[in-house]
Amino acid sequence: MEETEKKISFTLLLRIIIPYSLCYFMSLLLRNVNVVFATPLTQELHISANGLGFMTGMCLFFFGIFQIPAGSFISHFGTKKVQMSLFFFAAIGICIFGLSKSIFGLTVGRALMGMGTAASLTGTMYTIHSFIPRKYVPTISSIVQALGGLGIIIGTLPIKVLTDKIGWQQTCYVLGGITFLVTLLICIAPKKRYKEPFPKLKQFLDYGTIYKNRLFWRFNIPSSIAYGGFIAIQSLWISPWLQGGQHFSQSESATYLFVIAVVSIFGMMSIPFFISLSRRKNISLQQMQLAFYSVYLIALILSTFDLFAKKMVIWIVMGLGPQAVYFNYIIAGDVFEHSHYVKGVCLNAMNIILGASLIQYLIGFIISFWPRDTQGFYPQRAYQVAFWFLSLITFIAILWSYKFKDVKKAKI
Repeated sequence: MEETEKKISFTLLLRIIIPYSLCYFMSLLLRNVNVVFATPLTQELHISANGLGFMTGMCLFFFGIFQIPAGSFISHFGTKKVQMSLFFFAAIGICIFGLSKSIFGLTVGRALMGMGTAASLTGTMYTIHSFIPRKYVPTISSIVQALGGLGIIIGTLPIKVLTDKIGWQQTCYVLGGITFLVTLLICIAPKKRYKEPFPKLKQFLDYGTIYKNRLFWRFNIPSSIAYGGFIAIQSLWISPWLQGGQHFSQSESATYLFVIAVVSIFGMMSIPFFISLSRRKNISLQQMQLAFYSVYLIALILSTFDLFAKKMVIWIVMGLGPQAVYFNYIIAGDVFEHSHYVKGVCLNAMNIILGASLIQYLIGFIISFWPRDTQGFYPQRAYQVAFWFLSLITFIAILWSYKFKDVKKAKI
């Protein structure tokens, strides 16, 4: 990449960090608000666990399936134009969600939110790789991810407080207005001419080349299950589990979610440290990533038992472990040439988010086999069985990945 040898100005840094951090911020905020909205939606609109999982998962599903077209359009038009166009739909989606009284309208709103935020991280990472010298990419990437990750924090206690004051529907309108303002702010982002022509059939066939790469599957499958599972429960099922399975109040549940969000941000910020550590100690990033996922798996299993479910340390570990997913953006930079990088990270994100969407739905499907109580919650056993299912498939994915030898360099 010719830009790697050039120095970068502070102004250009701000023009990248400010708008794209806010894009990622809104993406995570819109993705996670249903963890607060779940209780009022269940009580006011009488939505079942199966319906709640399906409707919430639509945001993840459309986020996932739009990764490939978003990546191709970014390569041709640039991140700035694509991001602005898509974010407009995200603003419309959250407003439709707030106006809806049926599962159909809610699902349409969530789908538009997913589509609208599809390029929030992959486009940002492509811009960073295009403008930032390679040795600074991990640091700048972590700054953007950490600042954007604040959306997870805001999506817990702050949104809970706002929802208690003005209601979930009015909260949606507020979020719609903020999303539209972020859309306008993208105007300050740097613009660059991309040499890649408009997507043709041959360029879409490049995705097949990426899918044939052994290392891609080595880091993508455990990430799709481990981090995808974490997204599925963090953005929806942790709160019902704590309230229905452990009899937490809404405020106590929101506090735990707030802590999980905070440690998730800390995990994102620590990524450059662990990357540096892996290079100094000659430790494979893939092996380090699997170690993080294994620790997360242990915490996930322990969280299903009464003895550990109320221990804050368990949830702290659960929030930290899955953040090793961000190693993928560094691994992808080593595996793929720059022309294939955006396609590689788009496929990675697509598989992870589609995995999260499917897991989110399956958890709701499993839980719905049990009857609800008068408050709309399911019995403890329902949540335990669903979380044990998630633990099992996470264990299988980690074990499957361990059998492969490391691939240091496999440029395609």
